[in-house]
Amino acid sequence: MNEEQKHQSNHRGIAICSILCILYVLSIGPVGAGAEKGRISAPTLKILRFAYSPITWLHDHTIFEKPLDVYTELWGF
Repeated sequence: MNEEQKHQSNHRGIAICSILCILYVLSIGPVGAGAEKGRISAPTLKILRFAYSPITWLHDHTIFEKPLDVYTELWGF
């Protein structure tokens, strides 16, 4: 693998990680809406609360509180 291929591979990896992080944050909308409507069982909800605890932390301790509030309100919760 030459230097150019390594460089492209690094960019691809960064792009994939970035997209996955964005999708993770955006997924709180539909998941939260499903939880609000009672479509998620209690044991699953407990796991989801743990899985989304980093987003809860972002909401509570950073400048992302208002954007996250607006986004979740779009989903009805």
